Amino acid sequence: MRLSPFTAGLLTLGLGLSYSAAALAQTLRALTTDNYPPFEFRIEETTDRPGVYGFDIELAETIARNLGLKIQFQVGSFEQLLPNLMAGQGDLAIAAISITPERAQRVDFSEPYFEAQDSLVTLNSRLLPADQNLSGLRLGYLQGTVQAQRAAQLKTRYPTLQTKSYVDVTALLKALTTREVDIALVESVVAAIFAQDNAQLVVQKLNGATQERYAIAFPKGSPYRDRFNREIRRLRDSGELTLMLRRWFAAQQ
Repeated sequence: MRLSPFTAGLLTLGLGLSYSAAALAQTLRALTTDNYPPFEFRIEETTDRPGVYGFDIELAETIARNLGLKIQFQVGSFEQLLPNLMAGQGDLAIAAISITPERAQRVDFSEPYFEAQDSLVTLNSRLLPADQNLSGLRLGYLQGTVQAQRAAQLKTRYPTLQTKSYVDVTALLKALTTREVDIALVESVVAAIFAQDNAQLVVQKLNGATQERYAIAFPKGSPYRDRFNREIRRLRDSGELTLMLRRWFAAQQ
């Protein structure tokens, strides 16, 4: 459909007004999940301070506070974070989101704030060989994640490998401990937490895995992206980001 110059001008003006209004908003809507510790997880309502906690949550709260803004977290499934963000249901999304070329076509990313690497988690009764030959095994992963792409690559490399997706880490861990799958493919810090809480589990870094970079996602053209980037750089340069990382990941380092 072709637009007249007048109509196109109104649309351009409307978009400009929309972004101006967003820039003046005092409360940010942050889309996240609540089942990916230590990045984000829920503390039960029976505790003194119920709600969603984690490294990502503290980082977003710290940046918003330093910018003089409030922030409200809206919890949903990981695979719906970016679609909901693109649909205007949030001002940003933060949930250990890896930067990928495909995602970068749909949203704008902040500067990366964390580097991660994939690991394989198995029961100590089923250790993998040194070459990590996965032929004939059953591998579980989280749907909608970068690990889903990695699982597809492993399936191509090992045609007899069976793969199955799960909606969250709780379901994936249960599948592993009940022997529904032989291996869980997850990010290294999450894998370490798996093993820390369960002596039956063993973690191995995935051979040949490249580092993933996590960043905050914004709608295309968001007025918040540059402001968040400046604050991420300030937190990194001042050492505050390192201290925050140590608080949440000390047990895994």
